Amino acid sequence: MVESNAYLLVGEDQLSKNKIIQSIKNKFFGNRQNEFDYEIVYGDDKDLSPHKLDEILRGINLEHPLKLVIIKKVENLGQLHKEILLKYLKKPFKSLILIFDCQFFLKDEPFFDSLLKLTKKLYFEQRKKVNVFDLGKAIERCNIKKALEILNYLLKNREEPSKIIGGIYWYWEQLRDRLSLDKFRKGLRILLEADLQIKTTNIREAIAVEMAVIRLGYLMYQRAE
Repeated sequence: MVESNAYLLVGEDQLSKNKIIQSIKNKFFGNRQNEFDYEIVYGDDKDLSPHKLDEILRGINLEHPLKLVIIKKVENLGQLHKEILLKYLKKPFKSLILIFDCQFFLKDEPFFDSLLKLTKKLYFEQRKKVNVFDLGKAIERCNIKKALEILNYLLKNREEPSKIIGGIYWYWEQLRDRLSLDKFRKGLRILLEADLQIKTTNIREAIAVEMAVIRLGYLMYQRAE
């Protein structure tokens, strides 16, 4: 029997789980991380039919012998999807690295009981979810690296860029009394420009938000000097 390269990540601390996923990529792909077949699917995606999931698991790309598939929000999968996954795990392909990413674990649920037996469980800790408030705090503390990690988490979990900008704007308003009037206004201009870019230009929304976060972080760094 072929041992499956399947991993189960459970919990709400997506930042830590992302680090684990990166370590799995490093293990299997090393420096060739732009040269493999890679796909992310969501358990709550209404367009993910059981047939499509089966094709994703069993599809072979002759140009790339290894394939990585990440299934997020596993707890939202339908019954037929779960049956397809368990059927695959009983006869897995050595060339497929499969990562199950879910926020909570359903005890005594047959599907999850089977996943525990057929996968390598690497993470099971419940922590507070990061949100736009945490992003604002990272910006305030001039921690641009942390801010970008939080932003990446929010975007990957389908938080709308316009809502992220709105949340940062709210946080920036709370800093009004702690900033000079000049720096406060500069921050507002940065956020306004990002909002306009998202709504009126062809620039990618994620890039517009990322640039705003970097500029705000640098603005706060100047204040700290």
